[in-house]
Amino acid sequence: MDETRTTGSQAKNIAAVLSTVFWCLFAHGYRFANNMFTHDSLLQIYQDDSAWQIALGRIFQPVLLFLRGGLCNPWLICFCALIWYCLTVCLLVDLLKIKSTVSIVILSGIVVSNLTVTVANASFLPWVDFFACSLFLSCLGVWLWTKEKGIPRGGALLCMVGVLGIYQAYICVTICLFLILLIQDLQSSMAFKTFSMKAIKAAGILVVAASCYFLIWKGFLALFGIWTADTYNGMASVGDYSGTSVGTLLLLTYRHVFQFFWNPDTFVTMMFKGISLSVVWKYILRLSNVMVMLALLYELFQTNKRNRTAWWQWSLQIILLSLFPLGMNFTCFISKGMVHSLMTYAFIMPYIFLIAMVGQKQEQADKHWKQIITWGCVLSIIWSGTVYANQVYLKKSLQEQSAQSLMTRIVADIEDMESYVPGETPVAFVGSFENSPYMEQTLKGFGEIVPYGTGNTALTYVGTDYALLQFEWNVQMNLTRVDSDTKEIRQMPTYPKKGSIGYVDDVLIVKISE
Repeated sequence: MDETRTTGSQAKNIAAVLSTVFWCLFAHGYRFANNMFTHDSLLQIYQDDSAWQIALGRIFQPVLLFLRGGLCNPWLICFCALIWYCLTVCLLVDLLKIKSTVSIVILSGIVVSNLTVTVANASFLPWVDFFACSLFLSCLGVWLWTKEKGIPRGGALLCMVGVLGIYQAYICVTICLFLILLIQDLQSSMAFKTFSMKAIKAAGILVVAASCYFLIWKGFLALFGIWTADTYNGMASVGDYSGTSVGTLLLLTYRHVFQFFWNPDTFVTMMFKGISLSVVWKYILRLSNVMVMLALLYELFQTNKRNRTAWWQWSLQIILLSLFPLGMNFTCFISKGMVHSLMTYAFIMPYIFLIAMVGQKQEQADKHWKQIITWGCVLSIIWSGTVYANQVYLKKSLQEQSAQSLMTRIVADIEDMESYVPGETPVAFVGSFENSPYMEQTLKGFGEIVPYGTGNTALTYVGTDYALLQFEWNVQMNLTRVDSDTKEIRQMPTYPKKGSIGYVDDVLIVKISE
């Protein structure tokens, strides 16, 4: 019996690994093999932001950076992330007791072919493997928590502290997994006292983990003499609800979840009689999301009916389900409404919940027409995410090429200026490349592909132009800053018009935009 169970477990792990590798290469293989440094990744081709990451509360990122190396190598980073994703899927299969091979394949697709992974790969490559590691720890912590007392529970606590110390938003995955397990416990007719103690322990370990993490973070700040980062993605404002209210934040948290599923991002497809059929795909995805939610509720209802659960178990399940969106988007709540695509990985948890509900059945259950429809809806979401990812990467690659072409022209024009001495003459770029008349038009055909961290150009904000010259090209240029609000600079035209490059007070000005 034990040998059979071991063989079955090995088969599921093999299916998990192979399917994860397939979906990851299918969706992100282009990113594996191409640089496309844009946005934040331009600034971190050589990663030297450890102090800043500690200031943001990501205290363990420097450890991972030490192990992986400080050069932003796409293949290495993405391959490391792939390993973490494979381990994550294996953990989820075991934790959620998924038996069906079809369910495992679909689960792996959801785990890697989603918006958060795509956005991270596209614009935030230096931290992609860190995000994946945080995801793995968020699942490992819950997996260990389900084991016997003692060392596993201690390991669970360490994992949760690790999640918070790498990228805090992934603790939402941990919260959702706890909710799923608690709901499943209620479906199995667990006694009220046993359930209550389990729920209290789950909440307790999260509180203890958060407290330990906070103390360690404060210790790091004191030890290294680092100031708390007072930014939108920092820890300084956590717990400070001045200027808002709990009710307002709760409403915002739930509304953001609803908008995510009701207005999904989709890929660019064909035009028909002047109408973009991408709109059709948006409605397909919207319908798929509605069907997934209905299927989840149906599976929960059928399981409760089959197990003849008591009324109080039904009631508690409804309460836990109502808390599910809060768990998915808890980052939004504690950050006073600040959330973006890197923080929303847990939004895939309803899909994982449904996969767990259906995948716990025997293989032949997948042939039932209800499961076929369900899997069809989930697969449409995976397919859309896969195509969307490839289109995002193509856009980012073309944007980098376009930015490099423009900068080549600018550098050539600078070097043609009279009395210019490379590496000595002060040079200042004025304005923003995103607002440049030369770059204001998005790439033809890519207007609907606008994920977080993507603008009209690879040079998305002040500093990325400097980064391209210094980190990618190794151009010896004495770059400086000037006050752009002077009469001489205001009267200059914008590049590439004649007169857009000229000297003002011995500084060579390149006016990119107003």
